[in-house]
Amino acid sequence: MRLLTAAILLFIALIPRGIIKSLSLKQTGFNYMQDKSNSVSHRMDQKQLQETLKEMRFLISIMPETSNHYEIPAYGRLYILRYMPSQLCLDYVRSYKSRRQTLESFWRLDDSQLYRVIEDGLSLIFSRLYTEDSRVDYIYSWWPDIAGMNLFVFLCLFKAIGNTPLIIAIALFHTSHKEAYSGGDITVTFVLLYGTLFLEFSFLFKLLTFRWKWQWRSTVPQLSILRFFTHHKRHSKLMGIARWFRFSSLLYSRWGKEAACDSSLKITTLVRQHIKLGWNNTINDAETYKMFNDTTGEWTFNLHNCNQFLELMSPYPLDESVIIWHLATDLCFYIGGAPNHDNAKRSREISNYMVYLLFTNPDMLTVSSRKSLFKTGCRELEYLLSDDYHEVHSDDPQEKHSDDMECLAKQINDRLTSQSEDPIRLNYISTAWNLSKNLRELNEEKMWKVIQGVWVEILCFSAGRCQGVLHAKSLGSGGEYLSYVWFLQAYAGLETFPDKLQKTHLMSTFQSPQREFTQNTSRSDLT
Repeated sequence: MRLLTAAILLFIALIPRGIIKSLSLKQTGFNYMQDKSNSVSHRMDQKQLQETLKEMRFLISIMPETSNHYEIPAYGRLYILRYMPSQLCLDYVRSYKSRRQTLESFWRLDDSQLYRVIEDGLSLIFSRLYTEDSRVDYIYSWWPDIAGMNLFVFLCLFKAIGNTPLIIAIALFHTSHKEAYSGGDITVTFVLLYGTLFLEFSFLFKLLTFRWKWQWRSTVPQLSILRFFTHHKRHSKLMGIARWFRFSSLLYSRWGKEAACDSSLKITTLVRQHIKLGWNNTINDAETYKMFNDTTGEWTFNLHNCNQFLELMSPYPLDESVIIWHLATDLCFYIGGAPNHDNAKRSREISNYMVYLLFTNPDMLTVSSRKSLFKTGCRELEYLLSDDYHEVHSDDPQEKHSDDMECLAKQINDRLTSQSEDPIRLNYISTAWNLSKNLRELNEEKMWKVIQGVWVEILCFSAGRCQGVLHAKSLGSGGEYLSYVWFLQAYAGLETFPDKLQKTHLMSTFQSPQREFTQNTSRSDLT
């Protein structure tokens, strides 16, 4: 009789679990998030935007600087955890009220705290789209300030009550007469019962480890055209075999990649400083607010009085600008003797990452980016140095790599200095060389400040024009660093992709970016 009662209780306990399982599977994924989202796209007029910007600038003026002791208010934490990730993924236009809420914590959190907030937001998006941890998300969304141990004890009691039929069934099985059954059957039954109970309570362990469960890589991938070219020349016979057997694309995807740098936090800090300077010195009205994220170097050129570069780079779209600035950055770096200061390091790291993004994930760089431009740059180098490439011989692989890159940069400089340029066959490399030549006319410190500022602007420009669904998709394969910048821009109250699609253009008092930035930028704060 006890065994029959245990079987009935087990049936009662497990049938609802099957229903819950099917519902939880249905409630994961992008389409469900889109169907059930209660977000509303907000359409703002110029008057409302101007009023909101005044409030935000007043908020900035009275707020203290970053503090290690500042904690996000409960309402702000609730919004960040529950609503903001969904709005970003679905490309909804966020209300200006929500932007004010996040701007305060953006301004007052220190760099490491803000970095953890970004990781929490990306983890939440990943959990909702790719895992069954929506229950954990739900609890932390509604009770973000509850102590972890108190929540654990409460849920232990809650789970014990909810699984009372299963616990009673196990107790009845223990106290029943089992002499008529074989020992193997009894053992298997105990394993099944206790295994089911363990799975029910495993949710509690997910709850305890949720905050640090999804550890995103803190590295930034690197890819260099010059490094790719040196590999190609060093292994020309292997490349010939690869082309013959049609697996050269596999080598293309591997060669040129440098070791990923551990600079995610440092680059994020640079972007944050750029945004803070924008709020302090540049964003004064609706026009400058909309313009701030629409630059790919103009702000930096005006800031450092280098407007001669505007005419040189204005005809090129973003993907071509990435190739040209990447080549110019490497030429400045290696011709100048590989400087070891932070501005030069961060500039090369962002430069290599943007080329990596163009080659491996061009859709995230910007709409209609051309992956083929990477190979075009390599072909131009091949044409330029077809009969004059000298390989460096060294026993140390790291020293050989550095010497190869430095030797290649100097060969490019010597060849372009000594011969007339071919504007058709050497479009990108000649433009990059002219750009690097003009940059090297500046003093070294100013040159690397300009290069770093341009790369930060290009990084922000690209992040602000990438669809939320592409960021969400990339999280399923490990994530892209660009998603950090994307989340940071939204957290700082700036425009993102949906704003740029749905905004109304305010042309009545519009001025050119160069004139506007010159008027509103205070050079004394950055020199």
